[in-house]
Amino acid sequence: MIRAKFTDPTKNFVTHGVQTTGAYTYVLLIDLAGQVLIKRINSTQSEILFTKKTTTHAEQSIADYWADPTGYAYSYIFTI
Repeated sequence: MIRAKFTDPTKNFVTHGVQTTGAYTYVLLIDLAGQVLIKRINSTQSEILFTKKTTTHAEQSIADYWADPTGYAYSYIFTI
């Protein structure tokens, strides 16, 4: 049996929105500490990448940040 070395880092996040744009589905995730992630899933579900609302986005509200999720750089969860 294969066991993961680390636990799922997104398990404490709650889904607050879903958008489908082009070949991607975007999922807005927020945790109790106020961290904000957007998960991007391609149409075949073969690629799942993330972006995090950082201090460079501090002036944006979550609604503004979520308004156009296509404009961010996405990477694997362990790199953000």
